[in-house]
Amino acid sequence: MIARAGELVHRGVLVKMMRSDQDLRYDLPTVGANTIENMHNAGLTCLAVESGRTLILEPDKFFNLSEKYKISVIGI
Repeated sequence: MIARAGELVHRGVLVKMMRSDQDLRYDLPTVGANTIENMHNAGLTCLAVESGRTLILEPDKFFNLSEKYKISVIGI
């Protein structure tokens, strides 16, 4: 999905949020270093995640890569 978005827009924002039918107990949106790598490869420049309802895997690696690739990460 991220690669396809990069093909369509060449630069842009990825928004990661829960769908209304997702169960908060076990079906949280998840991001990690692979998300940042894929965004970099696709040319996407900002990741917006739902605050308090998104898991960030390996946060140190995740944020180091986002800084390295100058990808902004914001909670909404």
